[in-house]
Amino acid sequence: MPRSIQNSTSQLVRPLPQKLSGSKQFTVCPTLLIGPFASEQIIKPGETSTISTAVSAYNFINPNVTLPTESLGYTDVRDVAAALVAATRVRGQHRLPFSGEFFDHTEAFPYLASVRPELKDRLAKATSTGQTKPVIDATPALKVMGLPALTPWKQSVLDAVDAIVQVEKEWIAAGVDVKEKLAKNQWLDFQITTGTYKIVRE
Repeated sequence: MPRSIQNSTSQLVRPLPQKLSGSKQFTVCPTLLIGPFASEQIIKPGETSTISTAVSAYNFINPNVTLPTESLGYTDVRDVAAALVAATRVRGQHRLPFSGEFFDHTEAFPYLASVRPELKDRLAKATSTGQTKPVIDATPALKVMGLPALTPWKQSVLDAVDAIVQVEKEWIAAGVDVKEKLAKNQWLDFQITTGTYKIVRE
């Protein structure tokens, strides 16, 4: 595991400040978010910044880029929401690193091609980092919060892509040139905060 990731993970689990003793403090620290949009989320036609973290799913269907697997993994937005609700019922103070089911892009993209064949020619190229398990074990967090299980990664990926495809259709109906957006989207060059990879343009 890269030293930078080890350090960042250990910082997440350090004790809460002493001055907070006696008060209820609960912090959930998820990794990169994935999943469908909230029904009330405002998404402006053509403005990629308004799709927020769903840009990762948009990158999945951008054939112009190569995506190495995200080492810290993804967390389904619905699991994060469930965790925050569960936190209101938990006693004590907690700071919990939280991650969803780990998956490799070399698994995810062929899966998408099999269940959404119409997207086969649009999928990004994938490279594997050789990682086989998550950096963060969500088991302790699930136990503390009393949550039964995480959303299966296949459901997270499929629901996220289906949601962004629907948004794209709405953009096209509004006259947005989505091919231009995919080609020039400034989000495609963002550096993951862990420093583990940079998206590669073709």
